[in-house]
Amino acid sequence: MSLTILKRIRKDNKYTYHETIINDESDLLSWINKNIGVHKYVGINKKLSNFIKPLIINDIKISHKKFLRDVIKESGSVKTQSSIHFWTARGYSKDNANKKAKEFQSKSSKAFANKLKKDPDKYKGYNSTQIEYWINKGYSEIEAREKLRERQTTFSLEKCIKKYGKEKGTKIFNERQLKWSLSRQQSLNEGVWDWDSCGMSFTKWESKYGSSWVNVFVDSINNKSNIRNKDLYKTIKKHYKNIESYLLNLPLEEFKPLSNIGLVNYLTKKTPIQLKEFWCKENGVQFIKTKFGNISYDNENFYQSEGEFEIGKYLESIGVNFDIHKQYETTSYITDFYLPKFDMYIEYMGMNGKSYYEKQKALNKLGFKIIWSSDINFIKNKINEKIQGNK
Repeated sequence: MSLTILKRIRKDNKYTYHETIINDESDLLSWINKNIGVHKYVGINKKLSNFIKPLIINDIKISHKKFLRDVIKESGSVKTQSSIHFWTARGYSKDNANKKAKEFQSKSSKAFANKLKKDPDKYKGYNSTQIEYWINKGYSEIEAREKLRERQTTFSLEKCIKKYGKEKGTKIFNERQLKWSLSRQQSLNEGVWDWDSCGMSFTKWESKYGSSWVNVFVDSINNKSNIRNKDLYKTIKKHYKNIESYLLNLPLEEFKPLSNIGLVNYLTKKTPIQLKEFWCKENGVQFIKTKFGNISYDNENFYQSEGEFEIGKYLESIGVNFDIHKQYETTSYITDFYLPKFDMYIEYMGMNGKSYYEKQKALNKLGFKIIWSSDINFIKNKINEKIQGNK
């Protein structure tokens, strides 16, 4: 029992047939890899195996071209290497197929980026991730932007669970969040305090354009259509050579929005919290009532709310040393209070919101000892319990 594949060849000006005998799956795998192209099959999947067995049992003879088409069809192969089906059809496991597809996507993305960089006009409107692609299809600019938005998916726990199931989806989401946090930390270390560096860290802008880099950077910002606070960047451009002294002389309502701009944080080498603390100290301000939380500066400590202030004063009263607004190791998150003696953190959740719970999920996985509460008395009791337990 065997399958005979007939390939028509011309020899001595006459047509004849070359026969290939397939007795089992190993013969079939060898034949496929000689005829299929550069991306070899590592195994025969179940669907292809079920297709070939009756042909062998019944001693079928078949043309080379037809059989090659049937093999591609029955194996489930598709044309694009970015598809998992392309690789599972060739006998790869789902995990390995996923890796191969991602490798191809990464290589293709880098190759296209290089082509686009060398000849941007040639590849403008080349694919559906570019606005020109949709404009060329007859959409207005507003409609084209909407089409782009439809193709952008937000990474969320709900989408992960829907795609992978609850257990695997939650794991993938948590790993991605941790990876994002570590990458954010790397950006912080490089002097990028905000996502306003236009795809390039401020250190690279500085090294590329020299002493006038801020002017070049701000001009590039103002040429973009989706950048908020353009007026603030113009102010920075005007005063960047003496930005710190300029900030200190501003009234609070003008100082606060500038203190949150990444470019200002890079130029002053201070985070938004450190800048506010610096402003309060230099201006002799101990208390400011604001719309979103009252600011206090007392005994060399900067408090962003009345709740923080009360907790800080309580820790002082019972003689517990603390650091305020300390960064969690290996992350970009900032704690409200850190108690070095107990290696314990305090998170005062004064304004309950989604950001608190996302932060809580991310940090709890990393094993930090943290008191989470919006109840100041609860926090005080927990501190007392810790003190009693260490006596």
